[in-house]
Amino acid sequence: MTATRPLWIFSTIALTLKQIGQVFRKFLKADRKITVNGQAVEPIDPLMLSDPNTTLMLETEIEVEAGGRVVLRVVELPDLGQAGNKDRGIIAQNSGFYILRNNREIREAETFDFYKKHPDFSHFRAEILFDGSLDTVFHTDVKKMSINPSQSFLDKLRQATQGLITQAGNQGRARANTKRGQIDHSLAEGNITRRATLIPKPKSLVEERSARRKKESHAQGTGLRKRTPYVTDLKTISGLKVVFEEGNYGEGPFYHVRQEGRTIYVVYNREHPFWRELLEHATEPKVVATLDYLVFAMANAELLVPNHARVVKENVNTTLVGLLV
Repeated sequence: MTATRPLWIFSTIALTLKQIGQVFRKFLKADRKITVNGQAVEPIDPLMLSDPNTTLMLETEIEVEAGGRVVLRVVELPDLGQAGNKDRGIIAQNSGFYILRNNREIREAETFDFYKKHPDFSHFRAEILFDGSLDTVFHTDVKKMSINPSQSFLDKLRQATQGLITQAGNQGRARANTKRGQIDHSLAEGNITRRATLIPKPKSLVEERSARRKKESHAQGTGLRKRTPYVTDLKTISGLKVVFEEGNYGEGPFYHVRQEGRTIYVVYNREHPFWRELLEHATEPKVVATLDYLVFAMANAELLVPNHARVVKENVNTTLVGLLV
C-alpha cells in the first residue's frame, strides 16, 4: 500500500469490513478507496464527529519532548437511549483513547489507567494523532501496532483530559440516575470500613510507607515497596469508605464498581432481575448486609484483577439472568 495508489484491495485479511473502515477511516474520508473481495469499505469513526449531536469537548496540540506535536481531540457522544447506544457501540468497552499513527489507527479504546472501564464513561471518546517522527516518544513497536508512551507525555495527556473524564463520569451517573436509594446499607458499609485492614486493596488504596532512617545515615532507597494487591497483609490508608448506590443500567450486570480517591462505590443495577430479589428482602438488615458483603467481595476482586475478574463477573451475571428472569 502506497500513498500514490488510488485503490487498495484486500483479498484475504483477518479484519472485518467494519474494522478496516475504522483503522483506515482518515484515508477513506480523504476519498481513498478500499475494497475487500470487491466490496467497498465505508469509514467508521468511533468519535462520531459527523453526528451533529456529538459534542467536541477539546481539540488541541500537546508538545512532546522530541520537539513535535500530538493532536488531541476529546468528544462526548450523544445519548441515543439504551437500544440506540447499544446499536451504535456506545458502551463501556469502547470508551477511551483511539491512537492513530500516520492517520492509521493502531490502538483503540485505551484508558492509560486514567479511569476504569465503567458504563458511566461510555460516552467518553478521544483521539490521539501522531506521525512516525514521534515513534521514540510513543515507543512504537516494529510492526507499528502497539505503543508505550513516555511518562512525560502521559502526564501532559492526563492533565489535559482528567477534568473531562471526571465530567463524563458525572454525566453518565446523571443519565443512569445514580443515587443513594432507599435501601439501608449502613450495616455493611460500617463493618467493611472497620475491617478494612483485613481486606485486599486496589493499588491506589495501598499506603506508600516511608523508608526507615538510621541515625546519621541516608534513607534506604525511595521508600516505596512493590506490593501485590491481592494479599491480606497490606496497610490501608486511613479514611477508607465503602458506599452502596443504585442506578439504571439496562441490560448490564447487576452491579458496577468505581473508585474515587479513598471511596469504593458499589452501584446496584435497578433494571437487573437480581435487584428485585434484593428489594424483596430489603426490610431485613442482616439479609441486605449479607448480600452487600457478597457483592462487595466481587466488586473488590474486580478492582484488584480487572481483566480476570471481568470474565467471572460476566459468567456470574449470565447465570443469574438465566435463574431469575
